[in-house]
Amino acid sequence: ANALTVTGAASAAGSYRFAAVSFGPRLTKRPLTGRLVLVNDGVSADGGDHGCASPFVNAAAVAGNIAFIQRGGCPQLTTLNPRATNAFASKVKRAQDNGATSVIVFDSLGTTTNLMNFGGTDTVGIRIPAIFISGADGFKLRAAILAGNALTASALLGPDFDGSFDNGVVSHEFGHGISN
Repeated sequence: ANALTVTGAASAAGSYRFAAVSFGPRLTKRPLTGRLVLVNDGVSADGGDHGCASPFVNAAAVAGNIAFIQRGGCPQLTTLNPRATNAFASKVKRAQDNGATSVIVFDSLGTTTNLMNFGGTDTVGIRIPAIFISGADGFKLRAAILAGNALTASALLGPDFDGSFDNGVVSHEFGHGISN
């Protein structure tokens, strides 16, 4: 499985699962490693950590680090199109424009433990990697950062198995040759 390793405060240190995104460079080409910085866009609710506007209030702190952004919370995007898949890509692009080396987006529901497909289309020129973590994990890390703890993170992609590694898929597909 994909593993995000976080070091720093004992309350947040550990290994977390993540989902890769469908846009931007893969982690195999551009690793995600560095200090986590919770963004402050100055406009979104909950302390401005949704990355809704640029430049970030804390752009100097984000530059050269991993931008840590909460999912959702951008009314100008969701009002126009509640199912806008480019909202994810736009958040990553804003972080890139503020100098971030990579992005971690966490779910806005602090009770969620599942990962979702971090979709979207790169129509804006994203050159930095991004990943998605659950809300339960994200709010745990957010609390540690807000308490003044410095956290560093690095992400490691697990094996990318395709259907040729699953005997059930292989035998099923060969079965079409026999039945058809």
